[in-house]
Amino acid sequence: MACASSSRKVFNYLVNVVSILGLLTWISILVTYLYFFKAVRAQGYDRKRDFVYYAPLQPYGAWISLFICCLIAITKNFTVFIRGFDYKSFITGYIGIPIYVIAIFGWKIIKKTKTVKPEDADLVTYKDVIDAETEEFERLEAERIAQRNGKKDASWWYDHSIGYVF
Repeated sequence: MACASSSRKVFNYLVNVVSILGLLTWISILVTYLYFFKAVRAQGYDRKRDFVYYAPLQPYGAWISLFICCLIAITKNFTVFIRGFDYKSFITGYIGIPIYVIAIFGWKIIKKTKTVKPEDADLVTYKDVIDAETEEFERLEAERIAQRNGKKDASWWYDHSIGYVF
């Protein structure tokens, strides 16, 4: 491609492929979260009571984000249809979608997997490991704060300034 096209065109092709695959990754993350949320509700958990952190505006934020990501995935290369059809831009802009669909359904067909029902989803395996890790972190954090003795050292300034960014 580098010999037949300018480097700018080749770079645009790579950007097209990477951006559609990035959008499909976010779509997968959002769908996974929505299935998780459905399982949490089906099994009687209360997000505000049972979880240390719960995201505000959920599940509506996930649904809106999913809609926007799908809309962008479909329309991100619409100019290929307006300015005269360029098959290279069309292929690089949309190749990820059929590959993604084929990969998902291919896995389902070959491995004969089924979608897990929300009431059957396993939400507690390895929870004891996570709980132990959380307790260890909280213990170490309490020790760190106790050692500080209310002094505003570099660690305190980091926690109350640039630490918020991260």
